Amino acid sequence: SEFRSNSGEKLPRHLIVIDEFQVLLGDQKKGDEAQSLLEDLIRRGRSFGIHVVLSSQSLADGLLSSPSKSNLAGRICLRLSERECHEFLSVENSLPSTFSEPGQAVYNDSEGLREGNLEFRVAYYPQDEVEKAVLQLRNHGVESDIQVSSPYIYRSDSALKRADLPKEFSRPGMILLGVEEGIPRNPVVASLAADSGPLLICGRKTVRNHLEAHFRAIEEQNPERFTWLEGEEVDKFVSDSVADPSFTPRNCDVVILTISDKNAQNYELSEVLGRIIKESRLKLIVLTDFPDTLNSLSFDQNRWEWLICTDRGSQESFAGFVEPDSTAGRNGLAAFFETGAMTPSLVRIPE
Repeated sequence: SEFRSNSGEKLPRHLIVIDEFQVLLGDQKKGDEAQSLLEDLIRRGRSFGIHVVLSSQSLADGLLSSPSKSNLAGRICLRLSERECHEFLSVENSLPSTFSEPGQAVYNDSEGLREGNLEFRVAYYPQDEVEKAVLQLRNHGVESDIQVSSPYIYRSDSALKRADLPKEFSRPGMILLGVEEGIPRNPVVASLAADSGPLLICGRKTVRNHLEAHFRAIEEQNPERFTWLEGEEVDKFVSDSVADPSFTPRNCDVVILTISDKNAQNYELSEVLGRIIKESRLKLIVLTDFPDTLNSLSFDQNRWEWLICTDRGSQESFAGFVEPDSTAGRNGLAAFFETGAMTPSLVRIPE
């Protein structure tokens, strides 16, 4: 309320839902760190309009600390064992252990104390009704001048398979880069047209390998359009372009350059790439394994149609316009930036 009165603006509220949260806490290497971060989020988040919902089918793998539970006043549970009742609710509250029928549940907003129990029965809610209710709530938010952002789902448990994608996601003349995380999933594609903007992909991990394999498959279908240059071929391409500004290898219209540390030391590389970008006479796709190689090149991020960072190391080379901890590189997940965008979006690269 103080922020609104002083600024005249509304801070958005965020709802974070973590399903099977006990897996985080039960991890031998990351459990303590996850516990600390989760506790901090629960304790301080409310002050900033951040609300947290934790859900689990079992508490066997990991338990919240007492400080975390004390900040979770509202608790809902179906049938539990007596031991789980004592851990999840309180030592004198064993009501959920007496449930014998499907759907029996208890709602408790008194930090699990027995006097806060409210018994109810969970009803089955079909998926289409869920979607209808969500749409009604979103419409209500817009009509009520409430700031409504698109819901976002972060999934790190599985890679996206190309076979799972609708055929229309990969149209002729387009490169399917991935599927933006969210509800619903949206295709992220880049045009292969020569006059479209260049594409820069940076990172060391498996995500870049997925993209490279996709480019190879497209190249097999349209070999006359592509030239793929690596190692010494990159340096030869640079020298030929310096000697003849109109030089185009094999008269193709899509050039993919894989730049190494050694290539990046060629001071003329930046000049040649800059000229190609400005003239838009080729569709230029640049792949690099190590983001630090780009430090020696005068790249202007606003010139690129797409910038995709596929591991956390990438942020060091793009510190001016990449948010900290914005890239992932796990299970086909990467951060991408559209032209001039300061905020990244997440995209899952299909295998």
